[in-house]
Amino acid sequence: MGPSSFRGTLQHGDIAPPNILCDRPRRVYKLSDFGVARYLKAGVVSRIPDPVFSSGRYDFMPYEHRLDRRRINPSTDVYALTVTYYALLTGKVFEQQPSGPHAGFPIVPGVIKIGPDGHQGSGALRAFFERFIVARNDNDTIQVFKQRFQSLG
Repeated sequence: MGPSSFRGTLQHGDIAPPNILCDRPRRVYKLSDFGVARYLKAGVVSRIPDPVFSSGRYDFMPYEHRLDRRRINPSTDVYALTVTYYALLTGKVFEQQPSGPHAGFPIVPGVIKIGPDGHQGSGALRAFFERFIVARNDNDTIQVFKQRFQSLG
């Protein structure tokens, strides 16, 4: 098998703060723990036994993907990366809607307080979280995330 055999998308499946390694002196961050990763290629999806996802980090997975694991796709990683970014900035995970038609869905707070001193994040930062948490869709890609992230400045 040559390199062309592996063209496709690798879905990590468990992006969360504990799976990010940090080399502080060099300011290098690396994603680790590819134990539940899947390889996605047009017409081919590697299979993972269902129990793996039943023990996953549901706070870092879109609500609708928790309910129907067949919907797990690359956008699940984009969502998880956004929630991880939020958690690393604020020290919290998103609160969930307690009831009603959106029960279980995350709530993006009106004001995002960053770090231990709680200084307020920008409106652009809130819009970023709104886009990838509330207005997310199954076609989101890491390229779209990266472009919007870089525009935060």
